[in-house]
Amino acid sequence: MTTPFPSTFALIVLALISTFSSGTYAQQKKRFAEAKYRGFSIPQIDLNDREDLQTVISRDSKIYMGHPSSVLLDDGRTMVMMYLNQHGRGRLMWQRSQDSGRTWSERLPLPEGWDEPVVINAQKQPPFLEIPILYKIDASDGKQRICMYSAGRDDYPARYASSEDGGRTWSKMRTLLFGGKELYRTIVLFSDMIRLKDGRYLATYHHRGTLFTATTRDGISFDDPRVAIRYPNAFPCEGCSIRSPDGSTIALLMRENNRRYNSLISFSEDEGKTWSKPRQMPDSLTGDRHQHTYTPDGRLFISFRDRAVETPSFGDWVGWVGTYEDLKEGREGQYRVRLKDNFKGADCAYPTQHRLPDGTIFAATYGQWQRGKPNYLLGYHFRIEQLDELYERHMSKRE
Repeated sequence: MTTPFPSTFALIVLALISTFSSGTYAQQKKRFAEAKYRGFSIPQIDLNDREDLQTVISRDSKIYMGHPSSVLLDDGRTMVMMYLNQHGRGRLMWQRSQDSGRTWSERLPLPEGWDEPVVINAQKQPPFLEIPILYKIDASDGKQRICMYSAGRDDYPARYASSEDGGRTWSKMRTLLFGGKELYRTIVLFSDMIRLKDGRYLATYHHRGTLFTATTRDGISFDDPRVAIRYPNAFPCEGCSIRSPDGSTIALLMRENNRRYNSLISFSEDEGKTWSKPRQMPDSLTGDRHQHTYTPDGRLFISFRDRAVETPSFGDWVGWVGTYEDLKEGREGQYRVRLKDNFKGADCAYPTQHRLPDGTIFAATYGQWQRGKPNYLLGYHFRIEQLDELYERHMSKRE
C-alpha cells in the first residue's frame, strides 16, 4: 500500500496545527465543540514529588530526549529502551537495564548504519524521520525477536530492524513491507501491537484521520493494511489495544487529534476484523498515547498525556485506575494519578510501561520535568496498593 503524498503547503499547515495544539488549557477549552464530556468527578492523587518512586533514566543539560519505547525480556529483569534526541525525529539513542528499570547503562553505541542520514530529494535528513517503537515478538518460526519500527515520511518508506539475541546485536535498518509493498507517510508506527488467538500480532497505525490495522506472524513482514476506524470530523490515532479479562473482546482506546471530541473507544469481538462504531470516552480518559497494564487484582492502570477538556493537570503525565467494565460501560473509573508535572505545553508522556513479575508497575516517559531544562527520561516503580493507599487517604480527607 502506497499512500499519496501531501503537498509541501499541506505539511506546513499540519506543522502549524501541531504547534497551536500545544497551547494553554484556556485555549484548549474553547476547542472541544463536540465533546460529550467536560471535566470529571473522580478524585486525582499526585505522585509528582514522590522521588522515592522515581528513577532518572537519562538526562543531559544540552540534549532533548523524547518518545521512549521499551521492551521487557522474558527474564523479567532485562529492559531495552530507545528514544530520539529531537521531537519526533533525529538521532536514536538507546540504553539497557538489568534490574527491571531501576538502574540504566550509559547510552550505548549505535548498531551499524543506524546513524546514517536519510536522503530525500538530494537533501540530507536526520537518520530517523519518526519515533522508534519496540515490540517483543514470539514469531511463528519459533524465534523471539525484538523489532524496532519507525514510520516513513515524504518519499521515504517505513523501516524496521530486529534482534534475535535479546537486543545484544541488531540487524541493519530495512524497508518494512505490507503485502509486499512499501508504506509511506505514516506516524507512530506502531502505536500498539497485541497478540491474537491464532498467534498473529495485530498492529495499529494512523494516516490522515484514519486508523489502520495490519497483522504479522514474524514481526518483519505484514499483510495488507485494513481500515479499522473512521469517525466524522475526527482524527482517531495512536490506538491502545486492551484485551478483555475473559479474552473475548479487544478495546481500542484512541487519541482524537482534531480536538473536537473526547478520546474515542471502539470494540472488536472478532480479533480485530471488524470494530464497533467509536464513541466518546469520559474526560477522565481524554488524552494522548494511552498505554495500559493490568494490575494483579485485575484492574487497569492506563497512563497518557492529559488533554482533557477540563482538568487540573493539562499537558501533564497522568494515569487512570479503573476496570475493563468501566471502559465498556463508558464510566469515569475509580481515580486518576498525576505522575509528573510537565513545565512546557504538552510535550511529554508518550509512555512505555510493563508489569514486573512481582506485580510492580514500571512506567517511563519524557517531559520537561525541570523548568527551563531540556526534556529528559523519567521512570516510576510502584505497586497498585501504594496508589490505593494514597487514594484512600485522599478520600478520608474529603469526608
